Formats: sequence, C-alpha cells, structure tokens
Amino acid sequence: MFKGGWKNLRLTPKPGGLKYHFTVTIHDVEILDASVMPTNLSHLMVVWNRGARVSETKEAEGAGGTFSWEERLSMLCTMYRDEQTGSFQYKKAKFVIKGTESSGGKPQSICSCKIDLAKYAGPEDVERRVEMQFEGKGRLFARLAITIHSRWIKDAKPHGADAMSNMSFSVVSSANSGILDDDEEESSVCPSGGR
Repeated sequence: MFKGGWKNLRLTPKPGGLKYHFTVTIHDVEILDASVMPTNLSHLMVVWNRGARVSETKEAEGAGGTFSWEERLSMLCTMYRDEQTGSFQYKKAKFVIKGTESSGGKPQSICSCKIDLAKYAGPEDVERRVEMQFEGKGRLFARLAITIHSRWIKDAKPHGADAMSNMSFSVVSSANSGILDDDEEESSVCPSGGR
C-alpha cells in the first residue's frame, strides 16, 4: 500500500506524453464596461495559469480604456493523446485579469477565462490569434487579445520535471475575488478565435 494513497500516485507522469513549447503573446486588454471595473484600480496585469505553473505580465497603465503589453509568456506542457479519438486530451489553461491601485501594489483578481491548449497543438507549429471576452458580475467586462504559438519538441523525452505539468495543482485561487461576488462563479465567453 502506498503511503499517502492516490495523491502520491498522481506525481508519476503518464507515459507517452509529447512535450510542447507554448508561447502566448499578450497584446492588450480593452475595457468594454468601465462601470464594472473597481474605480481604485489603475493598473492591470494578465496571469496565465497552467496547473502548478504561473506566468504573468508586467503591470500596465491604461490609456482610453485599453491596456497594452506586447509581452511574451512561455511554458512547457506535456500533451497526451486520447486512445480512442487520437486527438489530444483536454489541457486547461486559465487567464486571469488582475488589477492594482498603483504600480507595485498588491494584485486583485477581477475575472478569468479558461481555454483548451489541445486546440492549439499539432504535428507542425501552430500560431493563432485569439480574443477572449470576460464577464464580471454577469456583464461583459473586457476583451483580451492574445496570440498563441505552439511547437512540438520532437527530440524531448516524455518524462522529467516538464512532464509534471500534467498535475492538477491550483495556484490561482478558484475562490471569487475582486469585483466578483461570493455567490457568483468566475465566468467568461468562449474565445472568438479559439474554435
């Protein structure tokens, strides 16, 4: 019997995974409904969460309701194929928009959106522009424009630290924060360029 049971078993990477290098270029966030955004937040940042890994932009100050970065974020991810369909299994990635009162202030979560990285992985390099629309308090709040680029690392071994990105640890709290009420779920509209 294994000590710790199932939790310890999940630390062992599954065999047959393919390593992919994902690069996400964060272009800009456009505020669609200024009344939803807390008035005390003057700077925004975008956080990309995949399992136990987090990559985030620098803070940006808005101009005319638009916050711009043109900043690249990168992660390694191990993809696994579905034995029945042959396509990649669902691989969740989460993008969170956070705000601060001033540069260097404590980030406050505003809203989030989930996408499936499997849609952007293939035998050849994939590059696709995606626009995500975020909701806050049940209203359309912001639009995030990104470009996703994926590259299969063909000579990588399917094990090691990178393969452990398959684990489902959550370092971005799923508890609602920022403008979201305690009884509301974080919600989003499907990416318009992600289908």
